Amino acid sequence: MNISLRKVKVIFMMKLRMILANLSIMIGPLMALGFVFMYRKIMPSGGNAEEAQFMQSYFLQLGLLFNIMMTGIMASSMPLAEEKEKNTLRVLMTSSVKGSEFFIGSMAPVLLIMVIVNILLLPVSGVSGMNIGLYILITTFSSLITLIIGGLVGLVANTQMTASLLSVPLMMVLMMIPLFSNMNEGMAKVADYLYTGGMSESIANLASKSADPISTHTVIVHFIWLIVSLVAFLYYYKRRGLDND
Repeated sequence: MNISLRKVKVIFMMKLRMILANLSIMIGPLMALGFVFMYRKIMPSGGNAEEAQFMQSYFLQLGLLFNIMMTGIMASSMPLAEEKEKNTLRVLMTSSVKGSEFFIGSMAPVLLIMVIVNILLLPVSGVSGMNIGLYILITTFSSLITLIIGGLVGLVANTQMTASLLSVPLMMVLMMIPLFSNMNEGMAKVADYLYTGGMSESIANLASKSADPISTHTVIVHFIWLIVSLVAFLYYYKRRGLDND
């Protein structure tokens, strides 16, 4: 499979401009940064250093879940569903642009935005002193899985409305269960098998400077989600007749 980097770059720049100009897509990263900033200002950070660290870690997890789920799913599924709805995707697939070039060029700018916002959330939340390398690794891994899931939603949906209807319950499950897992034992058990739950736990461990922040269980859960979502994506990718490589 030969991929033209020139074509990928052209698609990348086109999609990046389109995403930055689309408020309905950019609402995800803006809400992530805005909510964390607002909560940090209006909510008490605790009476001692340990409580303050816990609250800052919680704010960071909140922002990451908002960014990774809302930006990742909406920014990857909605444009794809729109192009299918307008039949522009079929035109691209019958041109000289290969399916792999189109999807790499389309997903890369979303991933770039997500990674930048994930890094910006650190100073906004007030968390400091954590292992930045491991932080970028686990959040980028989770972002990549979400992009694939969002791409799958875009492939399954025939219209933007359908993509939106499919995206909302996915976002609620993958975002809310880890967010409230500390408050409910049942949610905590479910969160153990969600990649977003593993990411949240790893972020909490990194913020508390744990000696073993990313557990083997978290790595295994992430790889299972990656493989399953990727297989499902490739299945629908070929079923929809988009593989012209």
